[in-house]
Amino acid sequence: MNIIHGLVLLLIFIFLFRKKKTNLVIKKKLPQLGLIRQEGNVLVLGTGNKGLIILLAASKEVVLNNEEGYYQSIAPYVKDYTVVTYDLPHHKKVTGGHSEVKDPPLEIWGTDPTVLEKNNLLLNDIIKKYKIAGKPVILSGISRGGYLSSMYPNADYYFLFSPVINLRKLKEYKNATFPEAEQYVDENSFTGKKLFIYINSDDTRVGGDWIIKHMTDIVGVKKNGKNYKMMTGKGGHTTPRDIFKKAVKHFSL
Repeated sequence: MNIIHGLVLLLIFIFLFRKKKTNLVIKKKLPQLGLIRQEGNVLVLGTGNKGLIILLAASKEVVLNNEEGYYQSIAPYVKDYTVVTYDLPHHKKVTGGHSEVKDPPLEIWGTDPTVLEKNNLLLNDIIKKYKIAGKPVILSGISRGGYLSSMYPNADYYFLFSPVINLRKLKEYKNATFPEAEQYVDENSFTGKKLFIYINSDDTRVGGDWIIKHMTDIVGVKKNGKNYKMMTGKGGHTTPRDIFKKAVKHFSL
């Protein structure tokens, strides 16, 4: 009986120690975002009353541990906002930036025509729960997260960084045949919205040169004026560390 009792206490001690250690790692990674907590499928990175920011990257782990710092660098600019993130459809826990699933997530998207519908329903739920009345909702998406952001109609601001705009232009899907390939940004996508986009002209992964022309012709300044800002560069499928800061500054948030 004493041995069993001792083993139970040892297991409890190990569990509590592991939990404490995990929390310390998260706080070290994102110290300026405050208390981080998991609520269902959503990871809450910080709370504030200036508005709601939803980060769309590959997964929660990428947001927390991305060595490039795409989202770690936003902390100084969002301390008064509620900031949340979640795993994009068909993404699991990642190691080294790669999804631990049998099939690559983008290939799964090609066989699941409900990806956008499911993601939009999830965004509806997140906004319903976390939106601050009378304050803006900001979607900040990188790469495929930019695609999901651009396909959601009910936000106020859209920050798209090296985004997929048309799945047909995505390197993996140039010869794909599935319904979602026909869904991409058109002239009505951002009417009445505020859009900041960064794309490299030599980003062959998502079709950077096509995106620059398409967004300029269809969505650009002539149609949306000061509500639209595009920045371009070179460097392939990458995003500058300070790009979120530039988006915030452009719209005086």
